[in-house]
Amino acid sequence: MKFKKFIALICTFAFMFSNLINVHAEYYNMALVGDSKAGKTSVFKRMCEDTFDSEHILTIGASFHTLSTVSGNSVRIWDTAGREEYQKFIPLYLRGAKIVVICSDITCQDSINNIDKWKKMVEDSECSEDVMVVWMINKIDLEKTEDAVKRDEINDIASANGIKHIIYTSAKMDDGIKELKEMLCRLANEFFATETAVRKEAEANAAYKEAETNAALVKKLLMGTVLTAVAGAVIGTICLIRNWLVNNRPQSLPNNYEIKT
Repeated sequence: MKFKKFIALICTFAFMFSNLINVHAEYYNMALVGDSKAGKTSVFKRMCEDTFDSEHILTIGASFHTLSTVSGNSVRIWDTAGREEYQKFIPLYLRGAKIVVICSDITCQDSINNIDKWKKMVEDSECSEDVMVVWMINKIDLEKTEDAVKRDEINDIASANGIKHIIYTSAKMDDGIKELKEMLCRLANEFFATETAVRKEAEANAAYKEAETNAALVKKLLMGTVLTAVAGAVIGTICLIRNWLVNNRPQSLPNNYEIKT
């Protein structure tokens, strides 16, 4: 148990370090969460590496893969551990996430019902304010078994939890994986496009405000220059008039001057 906790801490520090070295990189965080044994890692490997391992792969802490979209944008997908002892670390990987994929097992009613728990964890975490939640129902290759939950019930649960994006997959049969990847890339591109538009609008507004400020400053300087010139002209005119009056004032008559009549 101590060894597993130690590994989880190692993964946590790895996450923090990866954020530090990529502080200037253009990418979005995407997290894959859900109950243990729902097939998160199998879907993760099928989508990113096109491989499948029939043996259950226990995820300790988290692992990640960078997915590139057709638009050249980068998305970092975190595959998190679903076991209860590691769930306390999941909010760390949800921090700043734009897209969260919640994985459930179609053959397990509890896994389906736990969607509200996982959605609440997403809402309580430090995800992006406009985070997009995708509900992925895995193991549809076993959909015809007795324990499988009906799609109608799953769709009703999705509607009740306000989940708009739902996709059915089978990592084993490579079913729905291409559609999942396309959906995630499309959502990522939408986020990039929206963020780019918002950033350009903000830059345009900032440039407009700066231009307004500069124009007001120029106007103030021009007004000051004009007022200084007018004041100088007035003072100069007054001085000229004063000098003229001094030089052309009538001289006083001598005391012995007699006016002849």
